[in-house]
Order: sequence, then structure tokens, then C-alpha cells
Amino acid sequence: MADDIWYEEEGVPTWLETPAMDIPATFPTVSRLQLLPLDDLSWENFERLCLRYVRSRANVVRTQLYGVKGQAQHGIDLYVRLTDPLRYEVYQCKKLAALTADDITRAVGKFLAGKWHDRSSAFRIMTSRLIEDTKIAEAIEAAAKRLEAQEIAFEVLGAVQISTWLKDQPRLVDDFFSRQWVEAFCGTDALQQLGRRLNAEDVAKYRRELKKFYEVLFNRHDPGIPVHTRIGDHEIPLRERFVVPEVYGSLGGNIADREPATRDNRAEAVESPSSEGNNQPLSIPVAIQEIRVRSDADRWISQGQRSVILGSPGSGKSALLRILAVELLSEEPVFRETAVRWGSLLPVWIPFSFWTNLNTKRESPIAFSECLATWFKQFDQGKVWSLVEAAIEDDRLLLLVDGLDEWTDETAARTTSHLLQTYIQIRNLPAVLERVS
Repeated sequence: MADDIWYEEEGVPTWLETPAMDIPATFPTVSRLQLLPLDDLSWENFERLCLRYVRSRANVVRTQLYGVKGQAQHGIDLYVRLTDPLRYEVYQCKKLAALTADDITRAVGKFLAGKWHDRSSAFRIMTSRLIEDTKIAEAIEAAAKRLEAQEIAFEVLGAVQISTWLKDQPRLVDDFFSRQWVEAFCGTDALQQLGRRLNAEDVAKYRRELKKFYEVLFNRHDPGIPVHTRIGDHEIPLRERFVVPEVYGSLGGNIADREPATRDNRAEAVESPSSEGNNQPLSIPVAIQEIRVRSDADRWISQGQRSVILGSPGSGKSALLRILAVELLSEEPVFRETAVRWGSLLPVWIPFSFWTNLNTKRESPIAFSECLATWFKQFDQGKVWSLVEAAIEDDRLLLLVDGLDEWTDETAARTTSHLLQTYIQIRNLPAVLERVS
């Protein structure tokens, strides 16, 4: 048996056959990317990003694009009104195929020839290009001295400077680039902080799909004048027929947490932030509640975290809420001031009566998420519901609830109202609700 065993008489040394020892202490290095692909952004998205930068600065009272297509802009794209002290800073956004020293010189000359140099304390250029070239750097220094003589600060932010600012802004990187760029540019820890937040692609899809669905649905709810000028003409879309109304705002504050309207529920309650930051019920004297201020609906809605639209039947309350949903999903909302505050949110519209009817038919209360699932699926909108379901876990949800007074069962209405209040307060969500006054 021993004769069958083969032995290697002259082989490798035995130490080569043993496990590896003295493992190196060095590890492979994977550096984070330091520059974002700003040139890949459309010029519209680059201007949006510039606006986010401007708003991130301290003491900003108002930011505003200056001019529309065809108007003279006097060398600026954005202006900012600041406090402490009150002054203006102006910006020019340059997304160019290439940037030269002459571009800097011409931009400053155009600014000085315009009407903003007399009221501006600073002029800044934001560009998607690198500005480290020696000729560009010299042009920047020359322009800074030229403006300094007129007591105007000057700064140019290029690809490196904007990328540096975005290093600790993973949400903006996610919104403008992608979830993959968050990990590669901001790091794994920043990626984990985003949690279940919708990425840029899903947000864009959410806005497209919900807008398309709501436009069709709302045109069915409100088809307009039933008599067409010619046989075969389509009805005019609600968005094209809508005129932003004026409203009377109560000095009593927000009343989004009212009970559903009943004969026994006449006391009004509003929310007031407590010292801990929580919303606490606060009774408002009748004399204060009666004081009203007239303003357009856009401004009024933008001033509150939670609001209730009140009015008589047929006064256009539901139309206002529906058009608000469509507009906040549009590229250029007609609700300018509301878009400034809530333009980045994910609005979802639901009729209160639908949720109440579900609670009338079921022994146990129906959760808000289950109500939404049933609502969208009844229209065969399962794909839209999957987007809304993901958005429920996002901190950018905006609730639009139609018809708080539209119910047939008071017990179910009270149950639904409590569920709605709890859902809004626990998640601290913004909301606009509608009911008959």
C-alpha cells in the first residue's frame, strides 16, 4: 500500500505551503470625486442650482429672477435683497461651452453699464466651468479692483467652488444629479442620511405621472361650459380657464385642525407653535377671528404651514385646491409665491368624502395610506400609486384634502378627521384643506 503513495523528493520549500503571515497594514484607497458634472445640467437646472446657492446665504429676504425672455436684464440673472444692512446682491449665471477671460471682462462691463450697479453691494458670477486658468484668474482680479473702486464686492464661483459648497449638501446633489453621485461625491454616510427619500429620477416621474392623472381627472370633475363652439371641439382644460382668486385671510391663524363641521362643533381652534416647537391648540377670541385681510390666494396659501379654504357652495374652493395640485406639479406654476415655499414638495390630492365612506363601511378605521392605495387603484392607477406610496415615506409630502364637510355619517367623519389630524401632526406635514364655511 505504501508503494502507491507518491512523494515529491525535490519540491518547493515547505514554508511556501503554510498560510500567509505578516499581512500588510495598508488598504486600497478610493477617493471621493471632487467635481460634479455641472456641464451636464441643462441651463434651466443650472439656474435652479444657482438659486439654491443664493438662498443658502444668510440674511436673505427675497430672491428673484430678473427679466423674462426678450427683456433687457442689465447684465444680471438674479437679484437678492438682504438685511443687516438692507442691500442688494446680484448674480449672473453662466453655463457656457467654454469660459474665457474676455467673458469675465464683458460681464462686468455689462453690469456697470446697467442700472443695478448703483444699488448693489456685490456682483457675483456663477459658472459651470473651471476658473483656475491664469488668464481667467487675472481677469477676475482686474474686475475685482474695478468694482472695488465703486464699493462693490466681486466674486466668481466656478465648478470647483460650487462643488465644494455641495460637498455637505447631499440632498441637493441627489435632486440635481442622482443617488449614485451622492455616494461617489458626498460619501456613504451622506447616502445613508437620505433614507427612503425619493431620488431625482423618481421625483421627476412622480411629478409627470401625477400631473397627467390629475389633469384628466379634474377636467372630468369640472368640464367647464358644456356647449362647445363647434361640434367635435375639446373642452378647455381647467388650467387654462382658471383665474387666481382673492381671499379673505383670518387673523386668527391657521385652522387646519378643525373638527368636521357639525351642529355641535362651532368653536374654532387654530395651531400655535409652542416653545418646544410642537403645534398646540389655541383658542382665538371671536373679535380677533372676525378681523380679515384681503389678499390673492397665492400669497395667502404661501404664508401658512396649514390652511383651510372656506367659502359658500360654488365659490370655487375645490377648483382652487385642484388647480393648486396641478400647478405645483408643473414646470412653471402660476402660483409664484406658493412655488417659492412649496415648489420642491410632492403634493397629493384626496377627497375627504372618499376616506369617510371607507370608514363608514369598515368596522376598523382605514389608515391614510390604505385610503390612498384604494383611491388610485380604483382608477387603475397602480403605477401612480407605487410612486405615491414611496413619497409617503419622504419628508416632502404636501397634503391637499378636498371637502372636509362632505360626509353622510358623522361618526365616520369624526374618526376620519382625527386620523387626518394625527397623520399631519405626527409627520409635521404642510397641508391645505377645503370645506364649506
